[in-house]
Amino acid sequence: MHKYVIFSLYGLFVAFTLFIIFYHAFSRDLLTSAGAMISAGSASVLSILVLYSGTKFHGVKVDKNQIFIVIGIWLWFGAEIIFGYYQIWLKIEAPFPSLADPIYLAGYAFFTYYLFRTLKILSQEIEREVLILVSLAVAVSFGYIMNLSFGVAQLISVENEILAMVVSVSYPILDGLLLVPAIVILWSAKKGDSSQNHWVMISLFIVLNAVGDLGFGYSAYIGTLNEEMWLWDILFIAGYLTLIAGLLWQNQYYSQNISTYHNRSNYIGASKENNSNENSMN
Repeated sequence: MHKYVIFSLYGLFVAFTLFIIFYHAFSRDLLTSAGAMISAGSASVLSILVLYSGTKFHGVKVDKNQIFIVIGIWLWFGAEIIFGYYQIWLKIEAPFPSLADPIYLAGYAFFTYYLFRTLKILSQEIEREVLILVSLAVAVSFGYIMNLSFGVAQLISVENEILAMVVSVSYPILDGLLLVPAIVILWSAKKGDSSQNHWVMISLFIVLNAVGDLGFGYSAYIGTLNEEMWLWDILFIAGYLTLIAGLLWQNQYYSQNISTYHNRSNYIGASKENNSNENSMN
């Protein structure tokens, strides 16, 4: 059932993208901004449902790791609403910096905790070659941070906009921080394992968001952001849809296994505390 929903979502996304490409350029930003708000809002509502299902799955015990991603998603949804307000109601094509930026940046803290916590859960399965991958990921992320940060910082410092410079540098640094665990999780997760599919999709969401931020920053650097804003919004929408797909997968896994949650020690996402409690009960 969830697979059909996921395929339908991506089908609508492809249709929406084609429509945007061939539509009049004047309305592209408005449509993509609305699309980002709707997709982020859908992910926010779904995250609450997954948290509720996960609570039942873990024996009426809240999954603390899941709470962090829920907060992160809701913060980014709030930021999308503010950003959309600037674009749609105030008619500002590319608002930067804006009140949405501190909320976006606050969300990174919660996504960072979630990803590194997930990486810790998976650490028992990480092999030696993955350490090489981590090193490469760090190198790529560092290059990404240095190139974009100093490029944008140099541009903005000329205009003496210190706040804008700080915000511009913060995004690539935080994206680079998230890329490392996201790439390692993509490599380490067992493909086809229903208990880990959502981690793969959430990691892809982080990667798509980082690429969108990179494009956003580069367009701002070369002065074409007003014309290309809709293009990066498309990537952000694709990221949110991928996040929705991951949440749907996670919710399906919970729904199929709630009746046997007392055997959750077999679930790699269960906390050690839950497993130890289960063993003591047995």
